Amino acid sequence: MKEIVVRFEHDETLTYLTRRAKELSERSGKKISRNQLINMIIEDDMKKFLSQNREVDMLKDSLDDFKHILQQYIDTNNALLYRAFEADGI
Repeated sequence: MKEIVVRFEHDETLTYLTRRAKELSERSGKKISRNQLINMIIEDDMKKFLSQNREVDMLKDSLDDFKHILQQYIDTNNALLYRAFEADGI
């Protein structure tokens, strides 16, 4: 596994992460380091991104299905109209 080095420009960010890791450690009863917290934040963000992409893919699939059904409807109507006009001699 490759490592990533994170540098913070602002001390407030590091203070926030330290405080948040301490809060989570107290709540869960397990020691959570800043690095673990950063990993959790990154993983959560990636999961959100991937789930949004899945939702977009599902929407695209639904639209493709709808377009197919609509095209079948149009083709059927055209065939019926053609037969009706043919029967009337138009």
